[in-house]
Amino acid sequence: MSYEFYVTPDEYLIAEKNGIKNWTVDRRVQGMGWHKEKAITTPPIPRKSYGSWIKIAKENGINACTFRNRVNVYGFDMETAATKPLQNFKENMKLVGQGNRVYPQETIELAAKNGICYNTFLSRMNDGWSIEDAVKSNRRALVEVKGWKSGPSVFKRKGVKV
Repeated sequence: MSYEFYVTPDEYLIAEKNGIKNWTVDRRVQGMGWHKEKAITTPPIPRKSYGSWIKIAKENGINACTFRNRVNVYGFDMETAATKPLQNFKENMKLVGQGNRVYPQETIELAAKNGICYNTFLSRMNDGWSIEDAVKSNRRALVEVKGWKSGPSVFKRKGVKV
């Protein structure tokens, strides 16, 4: 019976000739479940030497783990990974909000300046009003000028005098 997890001294010698340390062979075979042949013939991946780049990254307020992720996961070169400033979460969320905006911020600010709240503006847009009418005018003036016919207001239905 052959034990796949047991590495013989001869196999350790083969691995050593291939530049693989004993503990690496053990970890590959017993810990990660590699076949012995692959474990003793596949050369180890050389570690990257970061040298003084981690020190530079820390001086720039970048964590060593973030630096390594930028290099190994995201493919940054070491200089960029050590010097590019971290992103500000709040600023990014503002940019995302601006990108998803349906109506320009200036239009909403103009409506607020004219005394029209944001929800009223949105209701008017959903009711088919033009942007100019929704921003610049109040309802009563539009009814009078354009001759719109409207039913009794909510206040009149509830008995409140307007």
